Amino acid sequence: MGRGEEAVRHGEQGLKLSPADQLLFYYYNALAWACFSLGRYQEAVRWARMSASENPKFTANLRILIAALVALEKKGEAREVGKCLIRLNPTFSLRVYGTTLQPFRDEAIKRRFMRYLAMAGLPP
Repeated sequence: MGRGEEAVRHGEQGLKLSPADQLLFYYYNALAWACFSLGRYQEAVRWARMSASENPKFTANLRILIAALVALEKKGEAREVGKCLIRLNPTFSLRVYGTTLQPFRDEAIKRRFMRYLAMAGLPP
């Protein structure tokens, strides 16, 4: 929604309130998305990797991890994560995702995110 700083504060507060939550992967993932929106790609990768360690099949997390890795110019690693995403979701396409589930409302962030996914070689 373009309120990344606020999202990071809320996510970190949620982790403090419930550090042993069974949905910890979701909180980590939300922080990855918020950090990506702010251009803090290293932090986004760190949170996304933590999320993946809790739930490696959470495809929303794989998407943000891919985009953040591309932003850090780690395209080889991003492509490997992309292969995992396609194994878990063989019908994934950027066209459909970009018009249905893509979460960013801010057009500049959305374009950047979708461009990075495309640069990782995800299907158009």
